[in-house]
Amino acid sequence: GTFETPRILIASGLGLRNEDNAASDKSPSMLPQIAAIGKNLQDHCILPLLLACNWWVDWNVFTSMQGVHLEKYPVNCVHGWINLNSLGHVITDDDTLPTVQLLLCDGRFSPGVLEELLLPRWTSSKMYTEVFRPLLAIAVNWLSRLWVVRWLSSGLMLIAVCCVGPHSRGSVSVDPKNPQGPLHIDPGYLTDARDKESMRLGLLTARQLVDSAKRSNTPNSSITIGVSGRRWWSLELLPGPFFTTEKDSWLFKLYTQLFLTTYFHASGSCAMKTTTDAATTMTNNNNGCYGAEDGVVDSRLCVWGVSGLRVADASVMPRISTAPTVATCLAVGAAAGRFIVEDGQK
Repeated sequence: GTFETPRILIASGLGLRNEDNAASDKSPSMLPQIAAIGKNLQDHCILPLLLACNWWVDWNVFTSMQGVHLEKYPVNCVHGWINLNSLGHVITDDDTLPTVQLLLCDGRFSPGVLEELLLPRWTSSKMYTEVFRPLLAIAVNWLSRLWVVRWLSSGLMLIAVCCVGPHSRGSVSVDPKNPQGPLHIDPGYLTDARDKESMRLGLLTARQLVDSAKRSNTPNSSITIGVSGRRWWSLELLPGPFFTTEKDSWLFKLYTQLFLTTYFHASGSCAMKTTTDAATTMTNNNNGCYGAEDGVVDSRLCVWGVSGLRVADASVMPRISTAPTVATCLAVGAAAGRFIVEDGQK
């Protein structure tokens, strides 16, 4: 919905109209012009920290370290949300919402994870994205199923550093003359300096987590990765032991360009208006033009100026949730159903 909803609304003639497509057959003049369609795109992004380690990691022992608290998933995975302010790093004025998420997984990666790690999006060239990358993805998928590869990968551990409180904003657009054509998606990752600093400090925190595990011999120590009574060792493969996490480091910039990837939580491209009520917005925009500050839908998910049209997907979020977005999408769907029933009873 985050990508296709803007396409549908623009194809319906609700986007901004310029001199070339004003009052065309596809864009009747009676339809409103909504500038916010496709704006405010947000997503969680990920940087990997890949380790080679011995095979005696016990995922059942967890404590806290310097404000870092991790919990175990039902699968072989550990995760935790961290507000970097609590670790002494002032990123935002909000001390309640998490800034980054650390996701710790063992080496038995799924083919999709291997594909993201081994096949970062080096280039946007059509030949690479449409020909070479799909072929390489098939090869990686096949290799990941080999017993030898699974045995070797059991000595690997991935710590994914996720920016879950992004301030950066991107956009989704499509040519109004060809709404069925390709979408132009600009995720806008790390365009805000606060997000760059969050990812850098998140990577630094992950390294500190690993160092604390190296210094421990028993599962009762103040660490977050439990070790079954044996000394735990590791060697950093990505980004590597010579990689520095200093501020404004060109190495960090290069690493993000090569390996930064999506958490697949895109949202916000048809955001809800949150600053004023619907009546005020409709009064101020009786000429049918809605600015970017007005959003696309009101608090009852109705598209501005179009009776009976609602949007109920991840695109309506004015701000992305700090957790995976599936629960928020379910809540949006439930609210939309309730709104429809209430309006039908009036």
